[in-house]
Amino acid sequence: MDPDFGWHYKMGELILKSGVPKTDPFSYTMPSFPFVGHEWLVDIITYKLYGLAGNRLLAILYSLLATLSLSISSGFFKKDNHLKIPKFSFFILAVGAILPFSGVRPQVLSWLFLALWLKIILSDAVLGKFWFFLPVFILAWANLHASFSVGILCLGTVFGINFLKTKKLVWKEVLCFFLCLVATFINPYGPRLWEEVWRSVSDSALRWRIAEWNPSLFAPILPYLFLLSFAFLIYCFYRELSWGKIALYLFFLIQSLLGLRYIPLFVVVSFPIYLEALGYLYEKVCRIEYGKQRWQKMEIFLVLSCFLVTGAQAFFAIKEISSFSERVFYPSAAIAYLKQNLPRGNLLSQYNWGGYLIWKLPEKKVFIDGRMPSWRWKANLPNESKCAMEDYLKMQESEDEFKKQLVKYNISTVLWLNEKKESGIKSVIENLFLKMFKKKENFSLVDFLKKEEWRVVYQDSVAVIYTSRIGSTPEFVIK
Repeated sequence: MDPDFGWHYKMGELILKSGVPKTDPFSYTMPSFPFVGHEWLVDIITYKLYGLAGNRLLAILYSLLATLSLSISSGFFKKDNHLKIPKFSFFILAVGAILPFSGVRPQVLSWLFLALWLKIILSDAVLGKFWFFLPVFILAWANLHASFSVGILCLGTVFGINFLKTKKLVWKEVLCFFLCLVATFINPYGPRLWEEVWRSVSDSALRWRIAEWNPSLFAPILPYLFLLSFAFLIYCFYRELSWGKIALYLFFLIQSLLGLRYIPLFVVVSFPIYLEALGYLYEKVCRIEYGKQRWQKMEIFLVLSCFLVTGAQAFFAIKEISSFSERVFYPSAAIAYLKQNLPRGNLLSQYNWGGYLIWKLPEKKVFIDGRMPSWRWKANLPNESKCAMEDYLKMQESEDEFKKQLVKYNISTVLWLNEKKESGIKSVIENLFLKMFKKKENFSLVDFLKKEEWRVVYQDSVAVIYTSRIGSTPEFVIK
C-alpha cells in the first residue's frame, strides 16, 4: 500500500462532495496554503474504483497500465522477427527496472502517457497525421497528472531540434506547440498548475529528504544498471539515430541518475531507442561471416541475463513491498483506538503515516503528509507553518524546538513508531529522511516524551500512542 494512497482516496471523495478545494483541507499546520491538486481527476477515479471493488481492482488496473506502457514503448505489436528475442529480453529487463516504482500510484499513468506521446511526436508520419490531436491529449494529461510538463518538454525539444536542423520555422509545429501549451491552463487551478510543477522540480532539498527523489546510486536497481550498459549502442549508432531521440535519451538519462523517480521515464524513453540501435547492429552483424550464428548465441545470453537480473530485483522488490503492508507498516490498530478515544488537541504522527491517517482517521487533521514536502509560503496566521516539512525536521533536532512546536500547534497526542519494531520495518525512506538531517544525535523524541511524563495510552507491535498530562485518555492498553 502506497503511503499516499489514503489522501488520494479522500481527495477524490472530497471533490465529489464539495468541489475542488482551493486551500489545504487535511493539515492543521498549513490550512490556508493555496493547495493545487494536480491529480484531481485521478483522485476521483481512485475513489470510485475503490468503492466498486477495493484495492484489488486498482492493483489489476495499474498493473495493466504499467504493462501497456512498456508494450507501447517497445513496439511489442510490431512485426520484426529478427528482433523478437532481444525485444522480449529488454521487456523483461524493463519490467524489473520499473517494478520498485509500480503500485496503485498516479505516476504510473505518466509512463503510459509518455509512451503514447513519444510514439506520436518521434514519428514524422504519425505526427503529420495526428498533430491536431496533441492539444486534446495534453489537456487530458494536465488534468490527470503533473507529468504533463514532461510531454511539453519533449514536444519542445523535438520541434526545436527540427528547427536547428532545417533552419526553417514550420508553422504547423508552432501552432501545435502553442495550442498544447494553452491546453495545460484548462484545469481547475489555471496557471497555478505550473506553479505546482515548478515548486517540485526546483526544490533541491527533495533529493535528500524523500527516497524517490534520491540519486539512483543511493538505492541501486539492478535492471536499471544493466539497461545503462547498453548505452554503447547509442554511441555506436548515433549517426543513424535522430537528434531528437539522442537529446531525449541524454536528458532522461541524466534525470534518472539524479533522481530515482525518473527511472521509469528513462526506461520508457530509452526502450525504443535501444531497439532501433540494436536493429542497426543486427544489419551490421549479418554482413559478417557467421554473424547470424553469433547473433543467435548472443540472444540466448541476453535472455538468460535479463531473466537473472530481473529475478534478483523481483526478490528484493517483493521483500520491500511486503514491509509496507497495512498490517506491518501502518498503525491500523492504533487508529481504531484513537477513533474511540479522540484527543482534544492535535495529533502528531510520522511523515509516512500522514496519508493513511487522512484516510482512516478523517476526524483529525495531520501535521504533514506526502503532498507537503515542497510547500513553502509566507503564512498569514501565527499558528500556521511557513513550511511543515522544515518544522517536522526541526522538532526532531532539539528539545526546545519540539516544545515550541507542541505549544504552537496545540499537540496533545503523539502517534509514533514502536521503537521495538523500528529496526524491522523502518525502510530506506525513513533512514535517509531522518538520519541524514538530524543535526543533534543526542535528542530522542521518544525519550523526551518519557521524561516529560507523557502517558502511554496504547501500544502494539507497530505503534505507540502518547498523550500529554492534560490529555483525556488515561487508559493504558497493550496489544
